[in-house]
Amino acid sequence: MDGVRAYWDGNNSWSRHGKDMDPPKWFVSGLAATVQLDGELWMGRATFEQLITKLNRSDWNGVGYYVFDAPASPSKYEERVNQLRELISLLPLHVHIVENIKRTNTSHLWSLLENILEQGGEGLVAREPSSMYSPGTAVSSLLKVKVFFNHQKLML
Repeated sequence: MDGVRAYWDGNNSWSRHGKDMDPPKWFVSGLAATVQLDGELWMGRATFEQLITKLNRSDWNGVGYYVFDAPASPSKYEERVNQLRELISLLPLHVHIVENIKRTNTSHLWSLLENILEQGGEGLVAREPSSMYSPGTAVSSLLKVKVFFNHQKLML
């Protein structure tokens, strides 16, 4: 996703850089009773500029919260994702749990990446299934897989 990272601590929403995001009450009304959440605010492919404009104007209509982790859980990643799936019926309709696909081999990974690129995405994130939560994006259990084109050469 090409969105804005958002962390919900049970009371407030924070950006990746620790800035209070000040979401509207309707957006967080169903989150207060849940666990801490880590995810992205997203509106769809090729909407990043529109998303930023909406957030700056405090107009969160059409914005979804796509959750990919539960920071407060002491469980391993696969267990945390299952815990999130159990919460989905309690969450507002604009909150979504990001789909996780277990890759079977390297060619499966490339196939998944190709599918994402065909849909206009920029890449995918590979996670170690047994990893513990670690804040930030520069962690050894997480790998961003992207394709870069530089001087007409394919770089991975």
